[in-house]
Amino acid sequence: MIKPSLECMQKMIRTILSRGRMEPFFLKPAGKNQNTLRLEDIKSVETKQIISCPFGAVHGKDLPLGRSVIFPLQRAEVVIEAALLINQFPLFSDFPAPPEEGKKIGRFRDFGCGDPSTRWPAMTLGKETGDVSGKGVSGVDWNDWKWQFRNRIRSVRQLASIQQRPLASLAPCGPVLRTYPVAITPYYMSLLDPADENDPLRRQCFPDPRELTFSLGGVPDPLAEERDMPVPGLIHRYPDRCLAIVTGICAVYCRHCNRKRMWRADKPGGTRERLRAMVDHVARTPALREVIVSGGDPLLISEPLLDWFLGALRAIPHVEVLRIGSRAPVTLPMRITPELCAMLKRHRPLWFNTQFNHRREITEESTRACEMLLAAGIPVGNQSVLLKGVNDDYDSMRELLYGLERISVRPYYLFQCDPVQGTDHFRAEIRTGMEIMERLWRNISGLCLPRYVLDCPGGRGKIPLQPFSLLPENKHCFDKTAQMD
Repeated sequence: MIKPSLECMQKMIRTILSRGRMEPFFLKPAGKNQNTLRLEDIKSVETKQIISCPFGAVHGKDLPLGRSVIFPLQRAEVVIEAALLINQFPLFSDFPAPPEEGKKIGRFRDFGCGDPSTRWPAMTLGKETGDVSGKGVSGVDWNDWKWQFRNRIRSVRQLASIQQRPLASLAPCGPVLRTYPVAITPYYMSLLDPADENDPLRRQCFPDPRELTFSLGGVPDPLAEERDMPVPGLIHRYPDRCLAIVTGICAVYCRHCNRKRMWRADKPGGTRERLRAMVDHVARTPALREVIVSGGDPLLISEPLLDWFLGALRAIPHVEVLRIGSRAPVTLPMRITPELCAMLKRHRPLWFNTQFNHRREITEESTRACEMLLAAGIPVGNQSVLLKGVNDDYDSMRELLYGLERISVRPYYLFQCDPVQGTDHFRAEIRTGMEIMERLWRNISGLCLPRYVLDCPGGRGKIPLQPFSLLPENKHCFDKTAQMD
């Protein structure tokens, strides 16, 4: 009797995980001698002796007969009958070739069709060794943002374990982590393929030797933020608004971050004394009508401290608007809780900006997080960054913008990647961005269109990179004579 090959097992798992909102199901042979499968609703099947198992532990291993493997997948549980995969399907290694692109079987997309919502199973990571644990993760833990934060991937050893690679093969990443630490939540890890170096989500969070070896002249602080701090952590670049860096810590350290110089400290910055100095500066500067609370991620300081800080700013008569910048809805959506939303609601008018950079980051969890903020009366906007190998093509950007519109998140800015030291390999050509924006401008709804801008130091603001800049030279769109030529 032929056991499934590694390749076939991978195809099977990819197919099962190819839809992000599926219902749980069993896979069973349609007949004893048939090379076809039937989907059976797990609700109608009595399940016994269920064991949890991460993706890596399935490869090439014989699971016990009569037992099943449960894969955490969003709110559902995808269950595969191990006996079927290992011993009861003789011709599985000769499984039929994939159907044509886009063909579906019922609600589930078939093998090899590259569904953009592909999800990878959750992994429990050993804190000491970085080994992938076969014990699984309870739903309570998985949905607890504090558990997610405590169990972030932080070491080369953990990265090697996740990718099932020898530790020595990741030796070039060691110096990178000593300069720019790594942090990836289990949730965000579950969205990407750790073995695919071209995965657009992996590129955003996995260390890359080019952070140290490739340079186009990037500097640690290209926007000269440190120069524009009247008090530590408060950036006052524009007359009517300022930005408060309340912490340098993030749930996930995005490798393209324009403040990655702050990761090295990796210490909480939100002490009440430090924040009080910021409040005092705002209070004695009547021109300031808006305060942007940022970081790091401001949602990672204690909730009572954030509540106090927002309340202290709101009590200043000339402060009219508060704004929060956080990537938590994308990288740690469990952080958006009813309690947090109720607290933020008390400080309205308050605007919330986040950063989705790829369509696959729009998941059931991130959608729910944004909906909770919107339900609390807090508008949610998105500030993407144009990143080479992530979203620097028309189709990727269009699908991202369509996805944001579907979840009522308004595309606000598309930033040209700042010339930050350690991020030069992410910088796409400005002309590439303008060509993408020109196509978007001509083909999608204005509600989906962000403003493509280049941020500049010294209070010079954000320079718009408008698509009409690509029109032929010596012609103007309002010049009737030119149109007649």
